Amino acid sequence: DGDTMEMFGTAIVTNMRKNICRSLARYDGDLLQVGIRRSRKWLSTMTTSGATVTSATTTARQDLIFSSLQGTLSPDSEFSWNPYDLERHGRGESYHPTKKPDVIISPKYVEDVSKILRFANQHLIPVVPFGAGTSVEGHVCALEGGISLDMKQFQNIMLPGEENNNEEDDQVMMPDPIARVGAGVTRKTLNKALRHTGLQFVVDPGADATLGGMTATGASGTTAVRYGTMRENLLEVECVLADG
Repeated sequence: DGDTMEMFGTAIVTNMRKNICRSLARYDGDLLQVGIRRSRKWLSTMTTSGATVTSATTTARQDLIFSSLQGTLSPDSEFSWNPYDLERHGRGESYHPTKKPDVIISPKYVEDVSKILRFANQHLIPVVPFGAGTSVEGHVCALEGGISLDMKQFQNIMLPGEENNNEEDDQVMMPDPIARVGAGVTRKTLNKALRHTGLQFVVDPGADATLGGMTATGASGTTAVRYGTMRENLLEVECVLADG
């Protein structure tokens, strides 16, 4: 019957497998076993060596960056190589795998950014700017390690009529309805500051992204059909070039 045939077929297949295995073992069993052991040992050695080399390279680069820039940047600049911070700065909201940087630097002033980029350019160290980490383009992944340039400290907001409140910019007159903001300011923070003026920043990508990040990605959203994207709402950019 069907059950008997199925059992008989299974027995044949099982016996064939046993015979093949026995033949292989008799034919070259020692070489096969030695080859497997050596392969595993080689793979283990290569994996361990690769991890050691990567770790040593990362540590050396961290030491170089920190020792070179610590006394050069302003005291307000922040450094971090905490594993959790590196993990967070190595990915956005996309499906791309995390690629951690070596060091996170959060500068306070434009001059600090210039010094960091000049140093990185001289030593061929990659630099990846970081805003809020809400993008889906994968561009915050530090594919080659390097420096994650966190712009969180650039929080200045200058609205029309507030020019004299900042001594450094007392000669700058902001025409209505133009605002001057730092790269680390998020769109919700700007709209909160604009609440008493009756004005609104209309580009809405969904997430509470930083304006620097929205500029870098050319952000748009549901309001773009009527009000345009970042391209139409951005009038001027103060930037630091890659060579500092």
